[in-house]
Formats: sequence, C-alpha cells, structure tokens
Amino acid sequence: MHGLIAPKLKACCVPLLGLSTLTPGSISKVSALLSQLIDTLRATASQRPLTVSLINYVFFPVSSILRNNAPAAIPDQVLEKIFALLALLCEWWWWEMDVRTWEQVFMFAGAILAGFDTKGKGKERADETREAAVQCLWALARPRTPDEDPLGTDALFVRSDRTFAKFQTHAQTPAFVPTVGQTVNSLLGCTE
Repeated sequence: MHGLIAPKLKACCVPLLGLSTLTPGSISKVSALLSQLIDTLRATASQRPLTVSLINYVFFPVSSILRNNAPAAIPDQVLEKIFALLALLCEWWWWEMDVRTWEQVFMFAGAILAGFDTKGKGKERADETREAAVQCLWALARPRTPDEDPLGTDALFVRSDRTFAKFQTHAQTPAFVPTVGQTVNSLLGCTE
C-alpha cells in the first residue's frame, strides 16, 4: 500500500468495517467516513495510479456494508457515496478486475437504477444516487485508451483492447444480455 496514504486509509476503512451493519445512529458516521475516503482516494489517484492491493483494502469495508445490509436499508446518502467510491476505484481497478467482480458491480448499479431494491416500498432513489450509479456503470463500461494504462503503453501488448474485449464478450453472453438490456432500459427511463 502507498506509504503515506496507509494511515489515512486505515483511519477510514477500519471504522467503516466496524460500522458495516448500518443502524440509525451509525448512518451519519458511515456517510462522513465514506466522504473522507473518497477525498483521500481522489488526492492519491491524482498523484499516482491506485494499486490493486490498495483497491482491495478499500473495497473490503465497502463490500461488507453491501453484504450486511439489504439494499433497501441503505440510505440514499450512503449509497450515493458508495457508488462514487466504486466509480473512483473502478477507474483503476478496471485494468485488473476479474469478470465476476465486474459483473457483480454492474448488476448492483443496474438494480439500483431499475429500482429493484425499493419495489413495493413506495419510494424511488434520489436523482443523485441514480446519477452516482450511472457514473459507476460508466467507469465499468467505458473503453480505455492505451495511454490511460497505469503500466504504460506498449505497441505489442495493448492491454486496453484486451481488457475491454474481455468485458464486452462477457456482456454478450446469453446469461448477461438480459441484465444489460434491463440496465439500458433503466438508463433510458432515468433520462426522461
């Protein structure tokens, strides 16, 4: 992990992990910690690429929040920050992300856009939350150029094309096409 950034990340990630089961009393603390984590990562990412170990370290408490709480129980303010954080992580993680993780993050963002987490609850997610989910989807689905590769460019090995093709191929599998279709439908619905 980045030497100078480690204490700052630990100061956010450890308490987040401890608060991963949301309660009415912990929501404001979790929201503040997520904001602090986003700010720290933005400052770090502007200076150098995020490493896979750093991404995994940050993702662990976030994934714990998602595992320990039903999506409908996660307030918009927290969910919006989770998606902002995931979008930030995915800008770098995309290069090394396995297909299964890519699929799970894509499906989660798509489900929030479609409102699957609130069906029957009589409420729709805030526009800011849905916009953050769209930003996360963009970070997952946009093609990269070779000059964005954190490992640098190499004319003989264009990782951007290979990585994009990996996700594009997976998105075209019969099992995943309905998810893509529902997500596109939800995106179109959000733009109305």
